[in-house]
Amino acid sequence: MFNSIAKFIICFCIFFEANGTEKNQRNNAAISAAIKQDFTDYFSTQMDKDSIVALVSRAYEFGQGAEKFCSPEVSISNLGGVGVRMISVSIFYKKNNSHIGSSISRMSIDPRDTTTRGYYQLETKSCNGITGFARVDVCVLRSGKDCSGDVVFADSGKIPLQLIKND
Repeated sequence: MFNSIAKFIICFCIFFEANGTEKNQRNNAAISAAIKQDFTDYFSTQMDKDSIVALVSRAYEFGQGAEKFCSPEVSISNLGGVGVRMISVSIFYKKNNSHIGSSISRMSIDPRDTTTRGYYQLETKSCNGITGFARVDVCVLRSGKDCSGDVVFADSGKIPLQLIKND
């Protein structure tokens, strides 16, 4: 009788141990699937519309007399949760309906960060009364997806910007 009870207990333990191992394997498979889905979701995330904002944050007047010029700084903010691998923005500046210069800013931006580029020289003695006409030449997220449609140009900066279509 003791041998029967011992055999029963051993079989009982083996059965539950095997069942527990199978559950662990199923749990590990479920965890692996969840991690893979999170990874896939991270790299397939789309930015929200208008989540990249470009503006002329500052414009400085440098020089003296005939050598005076305006130097705008272009800032681009990434308000989204996905990094921008590369963005290239062209801005054509006008004052009194005359072309006074242009700038091309190329940068990468981390999520929820702002990057600024400057040192442009516009052919005008004052930064007042300038309007910028801007376009997105390239915008690629770190996931490889295009983000050109997610960029908005601010008309509230030091030099207001207006969107122009790519030629």
